[in-house]
Amino acid sequence: MPELERNADNFGINDLLTPEIRLCQGTSGEKAKIAGAKPGTFYNIVSGETYPAGFEMVIVDLIKTRTFWGTSEISDNPPLCASNEANSYESVNGEDCRKCEHLCDNAAMVDAKARREKCTIGWTIQAMMLPNLEPFTYRATGISATPTMALLTNIFYNKEAHNPANPKKIQWHRFKIPVSSAETKTPFGMSYAIKYGKPTPFGDAKFELQVFSMSAVMLGQTATAQLTEGKTDLSNQSTQPPLDQSQQKAITPPASTGSTPKIRTVGEKTEPAPATSEAPPPTEKKETKGPSKSKNIPMDV
Repeated sequence: MPELERNADNFGINDLLTPEIRLCQGTSGEKAKIAGAKPGTFYNIVSGETYPAGFEMVIVDLIKTRTFWGTSEISDNPPLCASNEANSYESVNGEDCRKCEHLCDNAAMVDAKARREKCTIGWTIQAMMLPNLEPFTYRATGISATPTMALLTNIFYNKEAHNPANPKKIQWHRFKIPVSSAETKTPFGMSYAIKYGKPTPFGDAKFELQVFSMSAVMLGQTATAQLTEGKTDLSNQSTQPPLDQSQQKAITPPASTGSTPKIRTVGEKTEPAPATSEAPPPTEKKETKGPSKSKNIPMDV
Protein backbone atom coordinates (compact mmCIF):
# COMPACT_ATOMS: atom_id res chain seq x y z
CA MET A 1 0.00 0.00 0.00
CA PRO A 2 1.48 3.41 -0.92
CA GLU A 3 2.14 6.03 1.76
CA LEU A 4 0.27 9.33 1.89
CA GLU A 5 2.13 12.60 2.31
CA ARG A 6 0.89 14.49 5.39
CA ASN A 7 1.94 17.59 7.32
CA ALA A 8 1.71 15.40 10.41
CA ASP A 9 4.73 13.44 9.14
CA ASN A 10 6.98 16.43 9.86
CA PHE A 11 6.62 16.58 13.62
CA GLY A 12 9.47 15.31 15.78
CA ILE A 13 10.45 14.55 19.34
CA ASN A 14 10.55 18.27 20.23
CA ASP A 15 6.82 18.53 19.47
CA LEU A 16 5.85 15.89 22.04
CA LEU A 17 4.87 16.43 25.67
CA THR A 18 7.32 14.17 27.48
CA PRO A 19 6.10 13.30 31.00
CA GLU A 20 8.19 14.58 33.90
CA ILE A 21 8.68 12.50 37.03
CA ARG A 22 9.13 14.31 40.35
CA LEU A 23 10.02 13.20 43.84
CA CYS A 24 7.39 14.38 46.31
CA GLN A 25 8.62 16.36 49.32
CA GLY A 26 6.81 17.43 52.46
CA THR A 27 6.50 20.91 50.97
CA SER A 28 5.40 19.80 47.51
CA GLY A 29 2.54 21.75 46.04
CA GLU A 30 -0.97 21.17 44.77
CA LYS A 31 -0.04 18.89 41.85
CA ALA A 32 1.45 16.32 44.19
CA LYS A 33 -1.59 16.44 46.46
CA ILE A 34 -3.97 16.00 43.54
CA ALA A 35 -1.94 12.98 42.39
CA GLY A 36 -2.15 11.55 45.90
CA ALA A 37 1.64 11.39 46.21
CA LYS A 38 3.09 11.17 49.68
CA PRO A 39 6.54 12.50 50.63
CA GLY A 40 9.22 10.15 49.35
CA THR A 41 7.18 8.81 46.43
CA PHE A 42 7.42 9.67 42.74
CA TYR A 43 4.63 11.06 40.63
CA ASN A 44 4.01 11.97 37.02
CA ILE A 45 3.07 15.65 36.72
CA VAL A 46 1.40 15.05 33.32
CA SER A 47 -0.66 11.91 33.92
CA GLY A 48 -0.91 12.14 37.73
CA GLU A 49 0.31 8.54 38.09
CA THR A 50 2.25 7.76 41.26
CA TYR A 51 5.07 5.27 41.92
CA PRO A 52 5.12 4.55 45.66
CA ALA A 53 7.74 1.78 45.42
CA GLY A 54 9.89 3.53 42.82
CA PHE A 55 10.55 2.19 39.33
CA GLU A 56 13.19 0.83 36.96
CA MET A 57 14.55 2.86 34.08
CA VAL A 58 16.90 2.88 31.11
CA ILE A 59 18.91 6.07 30.71
CA VAL A 60 18.74 7.55 27.22
CA ASP A 61 20.72 10.74 27.79
CA LEU A 62 21.89 13.14 30.50
CA ILE A 63 22.18 16.90 30.24
CA LYS A 64 24.32 18.82 32.72
CA THR A 65 22.42 21.89 33.96
CA ARG A 66 22.61 24.77 36.45
CA THR A 67 19.86 25.81 38.84
CA PHE A 68 19.56 28.83 41.12
CA TRP A 69 16.65 28.54 43.55
CA GLY A 70 17.48 31.58 45.65
CA THR A 71 15.63 30.17 48.65
CA SER A 72 16.16 27.54 51.33
CA GLU A 73 12.65 26.13 50.89
CA ILE A 74 12.25 22.86 48.94
CA SER A 75 9.04 23.13 46.94
CA ASP A 76 7.54 22.90 43.47
CA ASN A 77 8.18 26.58 42.82
CA PRO A 78 10.36 27.24 39.76
CA PRO A 79 13.96 28.43 40.24
CA LEU A 80 14.88 32.09 39.94
CA CYS A 81 17.37 31.31 37.22
CA ALA A 82 18.77 28.29 35.40
CA SER A 83 20.91 27.08 32.51
CA ASN A 84 19.76 24.24 30.29
CA GLU A 85 23.36 23.44 29.33
CA ALA A 86 25.92 23.97 32.09
CA ASN A 87 28.99 23.86 29.85
CA SER A 88 27.64 26.70 27.72
CA TYR A 89 27.70 29.11 30.70
CA GLU A 90 24.59 30.78 29.30
CA SER A 91 21.44 31.19 31.38
CA VAL A 92 17.90 30.81 30.09
CA ASN A 93 17.79 34.62 30.12
CA GLY A 94 20.80 34.85 27.80
CA GLU A 95 23.17 36.07 30.53
CA ASP A 96 26.79 34.98 31.03
CA CYS A 97 26.87 32.59 33.99
CA ARG A 98 30.59 33.27 34.57
CA LYS A 99 29.77 36.82 35.59
CA CYS A 100 27.14 35.76 38.14
CA GLU A 101 28.01 36.01 41.83
CA HIS A 102 25.89 32.92 42.56
CA LEU A 103 27.87 30.57 40.25
CA CYS A 104 29.02 27.41 42.04
CA ASP A 105 30.58 24.51 40.10
CA ASN A 106 31.48 22.46 43.19
CA ALA A 107 28.61 22.40 45.66
CA ALA A 108 30.44 19.94 47.92
CA MET A 109 32.87 22.73 48.85
CA VAL A 110 30.05 25.01 50.00
CA ASP A 111 28.31 24.88 53.37
CA ALA A 112 24.93 23.15 53.13
CA LYS A 113 23.06 26.20 54.47
CA ALA A 114 24.62 28.49 51.87
CA ARG A 115 24.22 26.00 49.04
CA ARG A 116 20.61 26.96 48.34
CA GLU A 117 21.79 30.50 47.81
CA LYS A 118 24.10 29.38 45.03
CA CYS A 119 23.62 28.31 41.40
CA THR A 120 24.65 24.66 41.49
CA ILE A 121 25.17 21.81 39.03
CA GLY A 122 22.34 19.36 38.36
CA TRP A 123 21.21 16.84 35.76
CA THR A 124 18.24 16.48 33.46
CA ILE A 125 17.81 12.77 32.82
CA GLN A 126 16.04 11.53 29.70
CA ALA A 127 14.97 7.94 30.29
CA MET A 128 12.47 5.19 29.59
CA MET A 129 10.48 3.50 32.33
CA LEU A 130 10.35 -0.28 32.37
CA PRO A 131 8.78 -2.56 31.38
CA ASN A 132 6.84 -0.58 28.75
CA LEU A 133 9.66 1.76 27.66
CA GLU A 134 7.61 4.88 28.41
CA PRO A 135 9.70 8.07 27.86
CA PHE A 136 10.07 10.56 30.72
CA THR A 137 12.43 13.17 32.15
CA TYR A 138 13.66 13.70 35.69
CA ARG A 139 15.56 16.69 37.09
CA ALA A 140 18.19 15.57 39.60
CA THR A 141 19.05 18.82 41.38
CA GLY A 142 19.83 19.86 44.95
CA ILE A 143 20.36 16.88 47.24
CA SER A 144 19.61 14.49 44.35
CA ALA A 145 22.60 15.73 42.32
CA THR A 146 25.21 13.98 44.49
CA PRO A 147 23.73 10.44 44.19
CA THR A 148 23.38 11.03 40.44
CA MET A 149 27.09 11.83 40.19
CA ALA A 150 27.83 8.68 42.22
CA LEU A 151 25.77 6.65 39.74
CA LEU A 152 27.68 8.11 36.80
CA THR A 153 30.97 7.29 38.53
CA ASN A 154 29.85 3.70 38.99
CA ILE A 155 28.90 3.38 35.32
CA PHE A 156 32.02 5.15 34.06
CA TYR A 157 34.35 2.71 35.82
CA ASN A 158 32.30 -0.36 34.91
CA LYS A 159 34.00 -1.99 31.91
CA GLU A 160 30.94 -4.10 31.15
CA ALA A 161 28.96 -0.93 30.44
CA HIS A 162 31.31 0.16 27.64
CA ASN A 163 31.28 -0.91 24.00
CA PRO A 164 34.19 -3.33 23.38
CA ALA A 165 34.59 -1.94 19.85
CA ASN A 166 34.63 1.67 21.11
CA PRO A 167 35.56 1.92 24.83
CA LYS A 168 34.66 5.62 24.94
CA LYS A 169 31.00 4.79 24.31
CA ILE A 170 28.74 3.56 27.12
CA GLN A 171 26.02 1.16 26.00
CA TRP A 172 23.17 2.63 28.03
CA HIS A 173 20.62 0.42 26.25
CA ARG A 174 22.10 -2.75 27.75
CA PHE A 175 21.28 -2.23 31.46
CA LYS A 176 18.50 -1.06 33.76
CA ILE A 177 18.72 1.02 36.93
CA PRO A 178 16.35 0.74 39.92
CA VAL A 179 15.16 4.11 41.27
CA SER A 180 13.80 4.80 44.76
CA SER A 181 14.13 7.51 47.40
CA ALA A 182 16.01 7.95 50.65
CA GLU A 183 15.11 10.19 53.59
CA THR A 184 17.88 12.72 54.14
CA LYS A 185 18.46 15.09 57.02
CA THR A 186 19.26 18.62 55.88
CA PRO A 187 19.78 21.91 57.76
CA PHE A 188 16.19 22.75 56.75
CA GLY A 189 14.63 19.55 58.04
CA MET A 190 13.99 16.08 56.61
CA SER A 191 13.86 15.77 52.84
CA TYR A 192 13.98 13.01 50.28
CA ALA A 193 16.74 12.45 47.74
CA ILE A 194 16.75 10.11 44.78
CA LYS A 195 18.41 6.74 45.36
CA TYR A 196 19.79 4.48 42.62
CA GLY A 197 20.20 0.73 42.77
CA LYS A 198 22.92 -1.28 41.10
CA PRO A 199 22.84 -1.17 37.28
CA THR A 200 21.85 -4.62 35.99
CA PRO A 201 22.43 -5.92 32.43
CA PHE A 202 19.34 -7.14 30.56
CA GLY A 203 21.09 -10.16 29.07
CA ASP A 204 18.46 -10.23 26.30
CA ALA A 205 19.85 -9.18 22.91
CA LYS A 206 16.42 -8.86 21.32
CA PHE A 207 15.10 -6.57 24.06
CA GLU A 208 18.34 -4.54 24.04
CA LEU A 209 17.84 -4.01 20.32
CA GLN A 210 14.34 -2.67 20.98
CA VAL A 211 15.69 -0.33 23.67
CA PHE A 212 18.42 0.87 21.31
CA SER A 213 15.89 1.62 18.56
CA MET A 214 13.60 3.52 20.95
CA SER A 215 16.57 5.48 22.30
CA ALA A 216 17.50 6.52 18.76
CA VAL A 217 13.96 7.80 18.17
CA MET A 218 13.99 9.79 21.44
CA LEU A 219 17.31 11.36 20.44
CA GLY A 220 15.92 12.31 17.03
CA GLN A 221 18.28 9.91 15.23
CA THR A 222 15.68 8.11 13.14
CA ALA A 223 18.22 7.09 10.48
CA THR A 224 20.13 5.14 13.12
CA ALA A 225 16.90 3.56 14.35
CA GLN A 226 16.22 2.24 10.84
CA LEU A 227 19.63 0.54 10.80
CA THR A 228 18.53 -1.76 13.63
CA GLU A 229 15.94 -3.51 11.48
CA GLY A 230 16.80 -7.15 10.98
CA LYS A 231 19.68 -7.12 13.47
CA THR A 232 19.89 -8.98 16.75
CA ASP A 233 23.16 -7.71 18.22
CA LEU A 234 24.54 -4.18 18.27
CA SER A 235 27.53 -4.73 20.55
CA ASN A 236 30.06 -4.25 17.76
CA GLN A 237 27.88 -2.66 15.10
CA SER A 238 28.58 0.77 13.66
CA THR A 239 25.68 3.22 13.97
CA GLN A 240 26.81 5.37 11.04
CA PRO A 241 24.19 5.46 8.24
CA PRO A 242 25.29 4.03 4.88
CA LEU A 243 26.61 6.37 2.21
CA ASP A 244 24.31 7.26 -0.63
CA GLN A 245 25.36 7.07 -4.26
CA SER A 246 26.51 10.68 -4.36
CA GLN A 247 28.92 10.05 -1.46
CA GLN A 248 30.36 6.79 -2.71
CA LYS A 249 33.54 7.01 -4.78
CA ALA A 250 33.43 5.46 -8.23
CA ILE A 251 35.75 2.52 -8.67
CA THR A 252 37.93 3.05 -11.76
CA PRO A 253 40.52 0.69 -13.24
CA PRO A 254 44.17 1.71 -12.84
CA ALA A 255 45.62 3.78 -15.65
CA SER A 256 47.73 2.00 -18.26
CA THR A 257 51.49 2.35 -17.84
CA GLY A 258 52.16 1.96 -21.56
CA SER A 259 54.39 -1.10 -21.09
CA THR A 260 53.82 -4.34 -22.99
CA PRO A 261 52.07 -6.96 -20.85
CA LYS A 262 53.75 -10.32 -20.45
CA ILE A 263 52.04 -13.69 -20.48
CA ARG A 264 53.46 -15.85 -17.73
CA THR A 265 52.99 -19.60 -17.77
CA VAL A 266 54.27 -21.87 -15.04
CA GLY A 267 57.08 -24.10 -16.35
CA GLU A 268 57.32 -22.30 -19.69
CA LYS A 269 59.47 -19.51 -20.98
CA THR A 270 57.55 -17.11 -23.17
CA GLU A 271 58.27 -13.98 -25.13
CA PRO A 272 56.47 -10.66 -24.45
CA ALA A 273 53.06 -10.37 -26.06
CA PRO A 274 53.01 -7.94 -28.97
CA ALA A 275 51.27 -4.62 -28.53
CA THR A 276 49.17 -5.15 -31.66
CA SER A 277 45.88 -6.96 -31.82
CA GLU A 278 47.37 -9.80 -33.88
CA ALA A 279 47.79 -13.18 -32.24
CA PRO A 280 51.32 -13.83 -30.94
CA PRO A 281 53.41 -16.38 -32.83
CA PRO A 282 53.68 -19.83 -31.31
CA THR A 283 56.64 -20.42 -29.08
CA GLU A 284 58.91 -23.42 -29.18
CA LYS A 285 59.23 -25.58 -26.14
CA LYS A 286 62.72 -26.66 -25.29
CA GLU A 287 63.22 -30.30 -24.61
CA THR A 288 64.27 -31.01 -21.08
CA LYS A 289 65.50 -34.15 -19.50
CA GLY A 290 63.53 -35.67 -16.65
CA PRO A 291 60.08 -34.76 -15.42
CA SER A 292 58.61 -31.36 -16.14
CA LYS A 293 59.11 -28.73 -13.46
CA SER A 294 55.45 -27.74 -13.79
CA LYS A 295 54.25 -30.93 -12.15
CA ASN A 296 53.26 -31.17 -8.49
CA ILE A 297 53.22 -27.38 -8.00
CA PRO A 298 50.80 -26.23 -5.32
CA MET A 299 47.81 -24.24 -6.55
CA ASP A 300 48.50 -21.24 -4.32
CA VAL A 301 52.00 -20.56 -5.74
